[in-house]
Amino acid sequence: MASDSDSDLTPGIPTSLVAPLQDLFGCALVGFPIATTVYGITVLQTFLYYRRYPNDRISLKILVGTLCVMDTLTIALITHALYVGVVLHLPRMAEDINLPWSVAVRTTPQSSRVLAAPL
Repeated sequence: MASDSDSDLTPGIPTSLVAPLQDLFGCALVGFPIATTVYGITVLQTFLYYRRYPNDRISLKILVGTLCVMDTLTIALITHALYVGVVLHLPRMAEDINLPWSVAVRTTPQSSRVLAAPL
C-alpha cells in the first residue's frame, strides 16, 4: 500500500489511489517496450511471409494481413492510452479517474486475435 512518503510525491491524489495507479502505470510502462518489440517482430514476419510465399492461398494471405493490421491497431491504442494516462491526465488524476477510451477499445482486437490464432 501507499506510505506517507507516496502522498508527498503525488499531491492531490488520494492515498488510497496511489498504489493502484502505480501498479497500472508501472505494468504499462514496463510492458510497452516489450509489446512494441514483439510487434516489430510480427511486422517483419508478415513482410517475410508475403515475400517468400507469394503463391499461398488468398484466404491465408488475408488472415495474415488481418492479424498484422489488428496488431497494429492494438499497439496504436496502447500508445494512445499511455499518452493520455501518463502525459495528459496524470497532473489532474485526482479529478479525472476515468480511463481513456482506447483502454476499452483495445480489448476488442486482442479478443479477436485470440479467436483467430488457432486457424
